[in-house]
Amino acid sequence: KRASDALHVVIEDNGEGFDPASVTIRKGSDRGLGLLSMKERATLTGGIYVMSSMPGAGTRIHVSWKYESVTGELLN
Repeated sequence: KRASDALHVVIEDNGEGFDPASVTIRKGSDRGLGLLSMKERATLTGGIYVMSSMPGAGTRIHVSWKYESVTGELLN
């Protein structure tokens, strides 16, 4: 979605959710590419990544980029 001078991408579910503070980063071959990879990719492309989750309330990921960082210019 475009709002003002930014591009917003929101991914959310109504699943079980989890406590983000209790998540540990796995190492080795069983390490997934999920949340950490999304955060790294968003940050590397100039985006702002916000993830929220709560047990019993699902998970929401919101990434936004200013148009300048996406296109090099503002779109009209």
